Amino acid sequence: MIGIDIGSYYVKVCKILKKNSKEISIYSLLQNVYNMEYKQKQMILKNLLDKINPGKDYAFLAVGGKDIINRDVVLSKVRAQSKDFEVFVLEEIKNSINEDLNLYQKAFTITRDVSDKELCVMFSAVHKQKIKDIISSVENFSNLQIVGITMESLALTNSFVEFGPEYGKNENIVLLNMGNKLTNIVFLNKGKVVFVKDIDWGGLDITRCISNVYSIPEKLAEEIKKRADLREKIGFNMKNILKSSVTNLIDVLFRTVEYCITRHLVTAIDRILITGGASLTYGLDTFIGEALGVNTEKWNPLVDKNVVGYSYKDYGPFCSVAMGLALENKEEKFV
Repeated sequence: MIGIDIGSYYVKVCKILKKNSKEISIYSLLQNVYNMEYKQKQMILKNLLDKINPGKDYAFLAVGGKDIINRDVVLSKVRAQSKDFEVFVLEEIKNSINEDLNLYQKAFTITRDVSDKELCVMFSAVHKQKIKDIISSVENFSNLQIVGITMESLALTNSFVEFGPEYGKNENIVLLNMGNKLTNIVFLNKGKVVFVKDIDWGGLDITRCISNVYSIPEKLAEEIKKRADLREKIGFNMKNILKSSVTNLIDVLFRTVEYCITRHLVTAIDRILITGGASLTYGLDTFIGEALGVNTEKWNPLVDKNVVGYSYKDYGPFCSVAMGLALENKEEKFV
């Protein structure tokens, strides 16, 4: 299976070459596509796929965005045993949204027991046009058979379950996959998803803040996030930049944690793990940890001790979603 994650800054592809109880061989590649036209991005993707897969293969794609509908509802276990359970779920969802769900691809899963009589259901819906658009970006590659599309947040969870630290099986974890424009938020209770959310915040917010404060081009601001020598040269104060640019993310995280605890989805947050390209920003993990009072760490799935092969380990944070997609099976699944 090939996982394909088409971001606004990088295109990432990943293939699991070998997997057994002792080791996993991964072939992962990525390339910068920032500010490129649609056809240019397609050509970059085709070149990456030619390197990773010269023959016919299966592909799984990812979809993300603030416009994806995610809701959790509590229903009786009696209803869950009914053949009309899906109808009951949709009835509950329709009470909280104004969208025409006929235009959406829908999926739901039971996440946990609330009590002896009730359980919690996580519902997700992606607009069918959004799915068509993502498929159109790769459907002309004749050597690929697209067998599924899933949400970035669920692909991220796949990666964490397979490659995450051992403590993830026993703790309440918040995963943050920070891209250039979008951040996926996933709450895990001992390895199981209880809540997901996508927000319009990413590394670009930090870059633009640096650019505005220091009156420099965005390209240089992007480099400053990664290079200590440039920060020292201009007397850079990262903490002040983060205070200005990360406020929205911190506010959403605070409210989301409060919501999940109030809804009894989790009792407390043990740890926050950040991944994705923006997670490499100097000092970001420390800033989030201090702001929320929760131990916060960077997570690179490619440093798992069992991972071998052609994997560009330094770029692992960029490939968390693509790796999760590559772990899917050939059974068709759309969201």
